[in-house]
Amino acid sequence: MGRKLELFREVSVNVILTFEHDVPEDIRNIMVEYCGGNQQMYDLDVLVMSQKFRELKKVQNEWSICEKYSPEKHVIGQVLNDLSPEELKPYLYKISLCYTLPENKSKKDCVWWEDEFSFIGRTNSKYYFQPDQRDMFEDDIVQTFGISEKVRPYSEDRHPNIPEEDFSKVIQRHRDETELYFNN
Repeated sequence: MGRKLELFREVSVNVILTFEHDVPEDIRNIMVEYCGGNQQMYDLDVLVMSQKFRELKKVQNEWSICEKYSPEKHVIGQVLNDLSPEELKPYLYKISLCYTLPENKSKKDCVWWEDEFSFIGRTNSKYYFQPDQRDMFEDDIVQTFGISEKVRPYSEDRHPNIPEEDFSKVIQRHRDETELYFNN
């Protein structure tokens, strides 16, 4: 009897959502009520399509980028669908994620982990939605899920010890690496 192949794997992810700090008073009140400030932290169980099924031609658009299934986008979509209340979505400027193995499993039991979650290394699971920091992937997330339209550019509030030229080089290198990653 063969091993049963599962279409999806469930993993746990620790989520930290960071919101714009300069917001209208009504939004500030919502942030304080729901988040205690401008960050929301929680754990979420998410589904990721198993490696063997990722080449399927019929993958939901919300899960794909460059016409291919993206487990990274699939996870972020589940995080954004879980984000509440809706009024905070326009002010989301960063998502930080930390993945954990399924309960009672060791890395040895999960030989699939490194192959199926290799995308974690691309950004260390940190996604910035400030317009001047986005790469093609983050632009796609913003467009697909309708988030972050009220987030100010980083250049309006950047760290004073980082020269603009250095910042621009780092961002451009990140954008180039992202484009190469998704177009391979």
